[in-house]
Amino acid sequence: MNACDAGREGELIFREIVEHFGSAKPIRRLWLQSMTEDAIRDGFAHLRPAKSWKISAPRPAPARSPTG
Repeated sequence: MNACDAGREGELIFREIVEHFGSAKPIRRLWLQSMTEDAIRDGFAHLRPAKSWKISAPRPAPARSPTG
């Protein structure tokens, strides 16, 4: 499950972890609009398939990192 920040850096971190460990398991995304208990429960009840969430050009994030 991907619960990282939905921005480019969060997506990059998650993708790098998945690639590093070579996971082939299906990925679902936790999407929260709010940090209330009800919103969190609703987010877990409605996990989205990773394929439905596409970040355009997630690779600019490494350019901003100290080692990128």
